[in-house]
Amino acid sequence: MSAGPETLLTARVSRAELVARELEREIADHGAAGDRLGTKDDLRKRFGVAVATVNEAVRLLETRGLIEARPGPGGGVFVSGPATRVAMSHVVLGFKSGSTSYEECLEVRDALEPRIESHAARYHRASDIRDLNRIVKRMEAARDDPAAFFKANWVLHRRIAQLCRNGPLSFAATAPCA
Repeated sequence: MSAGPETLLTARVSRAELVARELEREIADHGAAGDRLGTKDDLRKRFGVAVATVNEAVRLLETRGLIEARPGPGGGVFVSGPATRVAMSHVVLGFKSGSTSYEECLEVRDALEPRIESHAARYHRASDIRDLNRIVKRMEAARDDPAAFFKANWVLHRRIAQLCRNGPLSFAATAPCA
């Protein structure tokens, strides 16, 4: 019996995603634009994870528009604005509970994609096209491995959504459900 899409969605969550989710909850509950969450090293010690794990969690949250990493003296990880984005993140956290089906996620993605693709076509760079081509090659190589193909397909859709310069639209399409 092969793994279906719902089985694939219940795969283990990375440590970076777990750290990102905890920080999302904190931001949603207590965060205001500009609040300092600490340095990456502070976060590493706090969560007891490796440097690479913190870097990935920060990248995930930057992609979602929730934080900003600032270098140098006085730098660190800060909550970005506007507050509506944090509120939106809090709503999306409810989707992570497992109450959302694979079909519902696909329906949301399908509804958003025409607009996302329009933005991506308008704002892409040559390096973005190279990224997309690499992902498509991974999909082609995974034709005989449904789990790997499924994962690469979601990576492709997320990467296209990241090219969208409409923050809330990109955020909705790259939320954990999507």
